[in-house]
Amino acid sequence: MKKPLQMLDEEVEEVLSVNENDEIDMFETEDDFDYEIECVDFLHSAKFISSSARASGALTIVNNKNSKRVVLSKRVLTMLGQPRAIKFAINEKLKTLILMFADNEDGFTYVLKAMKGKEPSIVYCTDFVNQLTQIWDLDFENRSSVTLGVIEQRTYQGETYVVITQ
Repeated sequence: MKKPLQMLDEEVEEVLSVNENDEIDMFETEDDFDYEIECVDFLHSAKFISSSARASGALTIVNNKNSKRVVLSKRVLTMLGQPRAIKFAINEKLKTLILMFADNEDGFTYVLKAMKGKEPSIVYCTDFVNQLTQIWDLDFENRSSVTLGVIEQRTYQGETYVVITQ
């Protein structure tokens, strides 16, 4: 029995033509494309994407010879309740970063630093940057920073956590 996705792929291939490079092409000629545009109100049928739907990343990792730091996004900070300090854990097997609000300072707490006039959002920690660079296999050969991460908020035993994956 064929899987639904396989059946859909076969139907699409039947409808679409294949060009000389064996690539699927929706329109055989440019005239066909122009005709399709004229037959429908092109913009009316298009779905616009809200600018708020853009992903900005969970964090920015700066890794250069002058500085190693992690800057948390406003969204992450909001999910954690605007903390002044955080704790983090790295699950190397799942390649995830787990952040949580820290209300007491112990050997696992990192106090967030702020740039002038901004909310605290920066962790200055070489080991933290090196660990993230390693588990996410980041390359800083031709750049000094990268913004990335998919954010998921979770609650466990009454504590709110933010889970970040690459």
